[in-house]
Amino acid sequence: MKSYKNKYISLLFTFGIIILFVVFIASLVMGTEAISVKNAILALLNAGETKSKTIIYSIRLPRSLAAVICGAGLSVAGLLLQSALKNPLASPGILGLNTGAGFFVLLASLFFPYLTITKSLFAFLGSITAISIVYIISINAGFSKSSLILAGVAISSLMTAGIDIIITLYPDIVADKISFNLGGF
Repeated sequence: MKSYKNKYISLLFTFGIIILFVVFIASLVMGTEAISVKNAILALLNAGETKSKTIIYSIRLPRSLAAVICGAGLSVAGLLLQSALKNPLASPGILGLNTGAGFFVLLASLFFPYLTITKSLFAFLGSITAISIVYIISINAGFSKSSLILAGVAISSLMTAGIDIIITLYPDIVADKISFNLGGF
């Protein structure tokens, strides 16, 4: 039984690596300016036309590498949360980290619209604030993994309400609410 499980995990891991490689190559060739796979490979080998090399090295490769690194970091963070709480449903969204960051980013956009660095700083502060409030509520409720998750859900709901209030009262600071909630590179 153990050997079957290991083979299954190895197969899934291999399949995931293949999918990652295919999507990574697709991210290099697809865009507003289409580049053929051949030209993308030549550009990566520092050959081929200058326009393709410029697009690949200036825009697409850094963006794709950043997406892979961020995705890896987020997956490790999720795994650590699930392991620490021994709950497969635990995630940064459940504990209020995402909505805390989003709420504070909107506050930064509202109070400091022309300082772009404040958005990153406020996102960090929002996450720290949200998890601190969750932790304090959980301690006051007799600290357990269940109380931590329930406090996280409550704070996440409050932060989501704050986001909705800001977007409703000041729609000009967020051009598209759905795009803001989904994010992107």
